[in-house]
Amino acid sequence: MKISHEITFHGVGQGLFVSGKVSSEGRCLDYVYDCGGETSSRILKGAIGETASNMDGSGLDILFLSHLHLDHVSGLPFLLKKLKAIGGVKNVVLPYMYPAERAALAGFADETGGYPPDPSGWYLKFLKAPAAYLVEHGVEKVYFVHGGDGPDTPPLEEIMPRPPDDESNRNNQGRGDGVRWDVKFIGKSKVAENEKDAYAAEESAVGGDALSGIEWLDSSSSSIGVPDWFFLLYNKKAPDHKLVRLREDFHDILAGRSIEDVLMDRMARSEVRIAYEHMFGATKLNDTSLAVLSAGRVQQGYGSGMDILSERVSMSKRARKLHSIYVEEIEETRPPCGSLLGTVLLGDLPAKEEWGHLSRKFGLAAVGRRTLVSTYQVPHHGSVKNWCEHQAQLAGRPTYVISAGIHNRHGHPCPEVLRDIALSGNPAVWVNENMTFRHTQEIN
Repeated sequence: MKISHEITFHGVGQGLFVSGKVSSEGRCLDYVYDCGGETSSRILKGAIGETASNMDGSGLDILFLSHLHLDHVSGLPFLLKKLKAIGGVKNVVLPYMYPAERAALAGFADETGGYPPDPSGWYLKFLKAPAAYLVEHGVEKVYFVHGGDGPDTPPLEEIMPRPPDDESNRNNQGRGDGVRWDVKFIGKSKVAENEKDAYAAEESAVGGDALSGIEWLDSSSSSIGVPDWFFLLYNKKAPDHKLVRLREDFHDILAGRSIEDVLMDRMARSEVRIAYEHMFGATKLNDTSLAVLSAGRVQQGYGSGMDILSERVSMSKRARKLHSIYVEEIEETRPPCGSLLGTVLLGDLPAKEEWGHLSRKFGLAAVGRRTLVSTYQVPHHGSVKNWCEHQAQLAGRPTYVISAGIHNRHGHPCPEVLRDIALSGNPAVWVNENMTFRHTQEIN
């Protein structure tokens, strides 16, 4: 069975908006990873409109939010509104953040000038109660990811969804008229009931999110899949003792008030930010990012069908040259039987610190490598703080995609990152206000 996977990195400036479509034999699945930018709302809305117009009228199957920074979620209200008219959003998957972390996030937004001018606007409501906000705006199901990846995380082959046993099972996976796939969420029961109750009690105590009806995924053992295509999750869990201390400081700052009161009070937001920095350093919650491997299985037993039939790179003509780094056509290749071919999406994850666990989870490690990477989203807009040279040594001759604004104030992408990619001999693309990158692959 031939599967086509098209992924688009939209040019939204300093931010990230990725859309993907998996299709085979008349069935398809649409997903989005992040939807935000701090450069131009007009450009972002245009990209959202284009994405919605490319759907078949059945809505969006999965929306992944890597974390809750504005440059990754600022387009959320418009996205939900736009999709509501064509079937809505079926599932949203995002990392769970304690109320204290969400309040700290508002404080960091103040510090960087990213907080919306109207403090009573949508972002405040979203940070107060993310799940309630999403459901109120038409999302059918919200899945919070419970972080937990670390040294004990099972290897890739133990957690990825198994393929259908036979062709009849494969063909019965459609929904309704067979146009859409049923998306299977595997492993959500791994989060213990007492942990769910603790989260609910924490939210209730501060007037935060109502978590009834919310599903939980344990990132160390959960996966999401359709026949022959799946999504693996990676989410770091913060040290328990630090979270306990942060939550204690947060309740001292609350002094009987609600999280909404704190979010409306700039001084209180600043106090929570300082408490967070004291415990975790100036990470600004980038380390809460949810990473996703979107991959297809190169089938065994199909003879020449194990080939990657075609892999094409396309971009706007005016942006074909980028700092003397050129994107070339990728030749047809023959990967080993049983290999995976996919895209790695990292948000702002500190991959430099997490590389050991992340590479093992996603099958990227040099020892026991199973995944051929076709596209790799360079984390945190090409920041050197989130980069390590191991990321430039992936199998599959990947295209490295950096999403950053042309005139951003952070110096992204960093020269060291571009140098490492250039030395690896792999192509790199800087997606910005003037450029959108689309990558299509077909697997048999």
